[in-house]
Amino acid sequence: MKRLLCILDSLDTGGAETFMMKLYRKLDKEQYQIDFVVCKDGFYDDEVRKMGGKIFVIPLRTKHFFKSFSELRRIVKENRYKSVLKLGTSPIVVFDLLAVKFGGAKKICLRSCNAPKNVRIKQKIIDFALRPLMNRLTDVKLAPSDLAGRYTFGDKLYEKGNVILLKNALDLEKYRYSEEERIKIRQEFGIGSGFLVGHIGRFVPQKNHKFLISIFAELKKCNPDSKLILVGTGPLETDIKRYCDELGVGESVIFAGRRDDIPSLLSAFDVFLLPSLYEGMPNTVIEAQASGLLCIISNTITKQADVTGGVKYISLGESSKEWARCVLEAKDKPRMENGKKMREQGYSIEDSVRLFVERCYE
Repeated sequence: MKRLLCILDSLDTGGAETFMMKLYRKLDKEQYQIDFVVCKDGFYDDEVRKMGGKIFVIPLRTKHFFKSFSELRRIVKENRYKSVLKLGTSPIVVFDLLAVKFGGAKKICLRSCNAPKNVRIKQKIIDFALRPLMNRLTDVKLAPSDLAGRYTFGDKLYEKGNVILLKNALDLEKYRYSEEERIKIRQEFGIGSGFLVGHIGRFVPQKNHKFLISIFAELKKCNPDSKLILVGTGPLETDIKRYCDELGVGESVIFAGRRDDIPSLLSAFDVFLLPSLYEGMPNTVIEAQASGLLCIISNTITKQADVTGGVKYISLGESSKEWARCVLEAKDKPRMENGKKMREQGYSIEDSVRLFVERCYE
């Protein structure tokens, strides 16, 4: 059996982590296994262990640099890992790559996870200084989209074709629309037949929740029976709840928390809304399209996210009123059947698993 070591902050429910779990579940575990290095406990820990994966916990690099470096090198060396995959965005990950190199890794892979906007000058300087070494150390350069690939590895390498697009694929049948699941979720939250806007994402600045709430407040003026469901947790959750009350929509906004039944929730939604400040390649938009949903998203997000033609891009410079108008336009449009289109575009998880195994295992 070949084993690969994957390094990430935690096995939580973020987009990159969730995609790794989708890959992991579909691996032939008699031939391939994934072990993980994390800095804290996560949502998927128990599932990983049940599938035979090991989880190593090391100190957070930003707080305990030398101990983190030493522990990572030791784990690779003592367990004789030949293939290592790091999930990250900034070239600052070079220190983890050096640690695994010194530990004896033969194939070092890096998958970009995001494409931040308005990066501070100090960070740009650090990225510029570290990117050449990072690129030399990385044998396999992966990204979910053009924007993520360009941000992490640089425009030149991306344009030369040295960055492999490992798409945020999924089990298309699992995410297919289900009327039964729609009814079940709507009964759970007492929604009935009203217009339901859905959003999935952590409560962090990147996801732009305040603007999302202001869009919903405008929508309520035109369509009073509308409801909004927010799936996820995060440090800004309390602030967003308070903001909902300030705008007078608190009773119409459902805070669903962290969930493991995303396909069912997507079946319950009528439209998916994502006004993020930036994204690498939003897993949630791919999942929403697999469920046949129309998606209203910010134009800061890569055009590659529109796999089916069911995505509408709007500038963040537009007013919340204009966004609300676009959301309302989607109200009476029929749900789509997107499985065939997504399979043709390479978004079946089986395709990504084949590419992952081919490129990342020594």
